[in-house]
Amino acid sequence: MKIFALVNPSLFPAVLEDRFRSVLVVGTWIERHCASNPNLTHSELAPPMVVEWSEDRGDRAGIVWTFGGYDFLCSREVRRALEGLGGQFRFEDVVWNSTVAGESTYYWPVPRKVVSIDTALNGIESELVCSACGLTRHRFKLRPLTLPAEQVDERDVFSVREIGVFSPVFVTEKYANELTGLRLPNLRLLDAGLVR
Repeated sequence: MKIFALVNPSLFPAVLEDRFRSVLVVGTWIERHCASNPNLTHSELAPPMVVEWSEDRGDRAGIVWTFGGYDFLCSREVRRALEGLGGQFRFEDVVWNSTVAGESTYYWPVPRKVVSIDTALNGIESELVCSACGLTRHRFKLRPLTLPAEQVDERDVFSVREIGVFSPVFVTEKYANELTGLRLPNLRLLDAGLVR
């Protein structure tokens, strides 16, 4: 079974123009003290997502991507459409850093399911973040990925713990077909690998 990543269409050369606006993430990060050195902290992005509009002048779409990222926000209408496909997402709050007259409400869709993958099998390298406590992070990889069949249902939405708990969002082929049927603007499904 194939899996797909939900991505910003403007990140790929086949798209010649940025038609839609993006947002800049300005917070919220949780600071955690290093286990070995209390003078050091490690930060992680956490809900609510604090954003502001980027300087680009495109249209506002029902799906808005973070600038240069794989997180996306959705309007009320898109939230209802996604909820109509089932309860695979939880919708976290979005806080606007500066209020603009007529600002629309957006939500941060986060997959309810998080799976783990074999990093060696998928060629995902680790990098040491903190020499004091040994904290490591895995380098970002979008594709190709191989996931174990026992962790993914035939119709599923998920993130991969080793890549990012919040993003990118991956979907199975069956869910991707249903999502395509919604004809949502500013969304691309990128072939990301297989479930075996």
